[in-house]
Amino acid sequence: MKHWYALYTKPRKEFQLSEALASSGIETYLPVYEPRGGRHRDKGPWPLFSCYLFARVDFSSSGMSSVQWTPGLRRIVGFGDEPAVVPDEIVSGIRERLAQGESAWWDA
Repeated sequence: MKHWYALYTKPRKEFQLSEALASSGIETYLPVYEPRGGRHRDKGPWPLFSCYLFARVDFSSSGMSSVQWTPGLRRIVGFGDEPAVVPDEIVSGIRERLAQGESAWWDA
């Protein structure tokens, strides 16, 4: 069964890892935002969670090595040797908040 997992990436490798996993047929979700000011405003979207993204995988059928050795990945977030499942509601909630716009994050 597929579950969401949080992946801890090397610095500024979130997009690279997301693309590499997607090209392998693994569903990913990289929450991003557009900076409104400062030195980053004209450089495109930035990851909402620096060095993290989500991947939806069935480790029981594909094994952790399908993700574990992808360039740009530091580790799969977990407890000991077990990857921690991120509930679907968490990922859905992040998607909904981003769809509502910036004020949804600060007004909650």
